[in-house]
Amino acid sequence: MKKIMMVAVAALALAGCTQSDSQEPTQAPSTEQAKPAEQTKKDDTVSNAQLVTYEVKVDGMMCDGCKKHVTDILSAQEGVNDVTVDLKTGTAIVHVKPGANFDEAKAKDALDVDDYKLTACTRIAN
Repeated sequence: MKKIMMVAVAALALAGCTQSDSQEPTQAPSTEQAKPAEQTKKDDTVSNAQLVTYEVKVDGMMCDGCKKHVTDILSAQEGVNDVTVDLKTGTAIVHVKPGANFDEAKAKDALDVDDYKLTACTRIAN
């Protein structure tokens, strides 16, 4: 029985994050040295006052590779100016360019392909 438990513990320890890219670390950052939220480069020609802000709740992120992947997926959505993802809270702040609309359904579909789940999307500014 002890051997079975030891094998199970070892397997869990080695499993890591199954969603991360092979180039990324497979551990979540420790609370002592938490890494800053992942952020994309924004279009500096647009002022913050003009941007529309959404808070997006994403389930399924477990590591820095996941955080980067979610950032890339959301950043690729039409009209998105920049994205900041917080792994600890499982949220992304998405700034959308003036005149553009954030298409929640398209973002949800893009995230679902990689087993992330967009569970809430709230417009919080403008």
